[in-house]
Amino acid sequence: LLLLLLLLLLMLLCCAPPKSEEELGTLRQIAIDAPRTEPTVKLFGKSALQRSLIRILYIRACTHPSSGYVQGLNDVLTPFLHVFLSRVFPGDMGTWDVDSIHDDKLIDIEGDCYWCFCKLMDRVEDMYTREQPGTSLFSVPLGQTFVFCFSGGEFH
Repeated sequence: LLLLLLLLLLMLLCCAPPKSEEELGTLRQIAIDAPRTEPTVKLFGKSALQRSLIRILYIRACTHPSSGYVQGLNDVLTPFLHVFLSRVFPGDMGTWDVDSIHDDKLIDIEGDCYWCFCKLMDRVEDMYTREQPGTSLFSVPLGQTFVFCFSGGEFH
C-alpha cells in the first residue's frame, strides 16, 4: 500500500504542472497521513479510497491556502466518504468492494464529498489552521467555565 501511495505521489509530481515547494510539502504530508486514516476500518485502507482522500485533501488545501492542510483533516473527511459510498454499496461497509467502483461514479462521490467537506470546513476552519485561532478562542470561555465550576459556582 505504501508503495502504491509513493507511486501515486510520483505520478502526481511528474505528470502535473510544476508545483511550489509549499504545494509539494502539502502533498507529501497528505500522502503520509492518508494511510493513517481510520486504521481500524479496512475500507479506508483500500487503494481507491486512499487516492480519493489524497485528491480531495490536496485540492482543498490548494484552493484554501489560508488554512491549507493540517494533520487530522483526513479524519474529518471520512464520514462524508462513508455516507456517499453507502448510497452505492448496500449493507455492511466491511463488504464494500470500493476498488471495483467505476471511475465516473468515484469522481461523483469525490465531488459530493469535496463540496460537503468544504462547507463544513468553512464553518470550523479556525480550528484547523496552523495557528488554530478558533481553538484559542474556544479555550478561554472553557477555562472560565472550569474555574467557575471548581470554585463552587452554580449554574442557574
